[in-house]
Amino acid sequence: MTEIFLVLAIIGIIALPLSSPLMCVYMKIGQIRSRSRALMGLGYLLSVVVVFGWLGAAIVWPLLQWMPDWDAVLTVYFDWQTLNASMIALGAGLMVFTATQLDAIERTAIARRVAQARLPKALSSLWEYFDNSIEFFGEVYQRAEEATGIVRIEPKLALPDPTSEHEEIFAENLGVAPENVCWQLQMVMSELQIFEVNARKTEEMLAKGVPKYIALHACKRLADLAIIKARVGRLFGYGRLEAAFNSAAFTESDLKEQLALVLPTVSDLPKLLAALPGAAKKANSEKPYETRKTAEPKQ
Repeated sequence: MTEIFLVLAIIGIIALPLSSPLMCVYMKIGQIRSRSRALMGLGYLLSVVVVFGWLGAAIVWPLLQWMPDWDAVLTVYFDWQTLNASMIALGAGLMVFTATQLDAIERTAIARRVAQARLPKALSSLWEYFDNSIEFFGEVYQRAEEATGIVRIEPKLALPDPTSEHEEIFAENLGVAPENVCWQLQMVMSELQIFEVNARKTEEMLAKGVPKYIALHACKRLADLAIIKARVGRLFGYGRLEAAFNSAAFTESDLKEQLALVLPTVSDLPKLLAALPGAAKKANSEKPYETRKTAEPKQ
């Protein structure tokens, strides 16, 4: 009985971690997206099972079966001394591996708290940049809507200069933040770069003096700013060490709220409001966010 169990255990620890179907099930149950981490975790789990199986079959079972005949017990131990030594070495390796992983987890947690504490400062600088940009494009949009014919629009406000104070702190958080937070950080950096490229075209469009295209350009930039600002607003919660990060899908109301903080008259701008549903859809298309469930209308 002991021999059969040990042989099966050895075959299992070699074969099972290499089994793709079992690893996929383990990834799904453990919500693990990395195949390397799933394989390591599955191998560790099976190793623990084998060590405890060996402990019961090769150590405890002979004691229960032959005690108090120590000669018989020692004979069993002697016959399996090589395997026993291997299992003891495996058990010691598992203890070292566990200690290493716990130390790594603790170090990562400390680094995460440090990075989180620095994040609000970076977000504040971005928030001010977004508010100034919304004011600028809001003025451009409204003046372009009121203009007729070919006319050069000269806004009173100036287009804010791009900011880069956030980049170092964002990069620091990307190394330690949870996956959903990393997605938001990456999307903010990516969308901000695209926004700054498009914003540079504003001066050229203002010089051409075609109000129709100027209004369209400003409307798109305001929608882009609403998306980025909504993402940054959620990151503030993570930076304040709140328990859970809000991963719900963005809605039209979320984007309108961000614009209304700077443009109180946003409700009086129908073309801008009409662009917000598409902007919300665009914001959610980059990541499979949790969908807010709504009751279906009865037929």
